[in-house]
Amino acid sequence: MTSQGLFISGFVCTVLSLLFNIIGFCSPNWIQSWERVQSQFVKAGLWEFCFNGYVHPQDYLSKSYVGCWWVYSPEYYKLREFLMPNWFIACQWLSVVVILGLLLSLLLQATYFMRCCTSSLEAPVLYVAALSLLFAGLFEAMVSLLFGLGKWDRTWMPKTDHNYLSWSYGLVVLSGFFMIFGAIMLFAHAKLVSYRRKKKRENNMALTSIQK
Repeated sequence: MTSQGLFISGFVCTVLSLLFNIIGFCSPNWIQSWERVQSQFVKAGLWEFCFNGYVHPQDYLSKSYVGCWWVYSPEYYKLREFLMPNWFIACQWLSVVVILGLLLSLLLQATYFMRCCTSSLEAPVLYVAALSLLFAGLFEAMVSLLFGLGKWDRTWMPKTDHNYLSWSYGLVVLSGFFMIFGAIMLFAHAKLVSYRRKKKRENNMALTSIQK
């Protein structure tokens, strides 16, 4: 693969990662209940929960929750501690960090592509973009692992065995693979850019010494 092909591959992977990540981040389909089970729990994402007549066992008022609501909605005020255990809050914050890392990497790649930096800064900019993408991928892996394991938390959603990880979670996992692959492509391209600049500098020094 050519040097330019490496950069294009890394850039495309970054864009796809950001697209998949934002869709997964915003959609309420990380975990769902099988329809045939007719559970009180319907589905949930990082920011929204859907119920069908759910009553929390420790609610002495026996309030029934119906429909989909934002997790920070007043509707879920008394239920929020149950909805958001520590591992779930960690997933939320890590997901925010992942998106910031993706945006930073994409900004740096755009800066390099549009030649907004000097030739001496091209390789460092690419290395930082690759590192940002790599760390975003690692954080995404942590989110996937935490949520994948948290799904089995029997103190969380009802009928744990009848709930499954859905397409939003799948998009997030897929975006993590794109991040890692994109980071590898950018690292390889940065290495080539650095090598070419080094050779050019050596050739210039050799030409200068001959002229003297």
